[in-house]
Amino acid sequence: MTGSVDHVSYAVIVFVCIHILSSTTLRAFVVGRVGERVITTGFSLLSGAAFLWLLLAYAAAPFEAGWTPPPALKWAPLIIMPLAFILLVTSLTTPNPAMAGGDRALESGTTAIGIMTITRHPLFWSIALWGISHLLARGDLATIWMAGGMTVLALAGMPLQDRKKMQIKGAL
Repeated sequence: MTGSVDHVSYAVIVFVCIHILSSTTLRAFVVGRVGERVITTGFSLLSGAAFLWLLLAYAAAPFEAGWTPPPALKWAPLIIMPLAFILLVTSLTTPNPAMAGGDRALESGTTAIGIMTITRHPLFWSIALWGISHLLARGDLATIWMAGGMTVLALAGMPLQDRKKMQIKGAL
């Protein structure tokens, strides 16, 4: 299921929908029926499979021009990606109650440290900056779908994740 821009669009839509559905009341309903561990495992497996599909579809997609970025925008990733990388690393190395499995940070009662004093969602900001920088620098349809979809998911994911965590734990 790779080899065209359509496959990239299908894969990103599935990936985004899996994540959005995990923040709805449907999640709470299913957790009540099968338990948190089953949901977490199923979500991880589905997300991983959809992400692999997205990567393979993107790698196999032919170049189809969508727009031609001005030459100055070709530099956008070189300027923006260092910040995105710093946010990515700090998101993985700082206790974060908003992240999957970060509930221990809530239970310990520790105050925000490091990057968490700036944003509760460094991973989402990292993904959004990655997506925006690549949307600015590349104009092919596969990149528009992949980077655009991931940017939309990252930006929408912040309030969705906050809402989900508030429903689960009551506070962030």
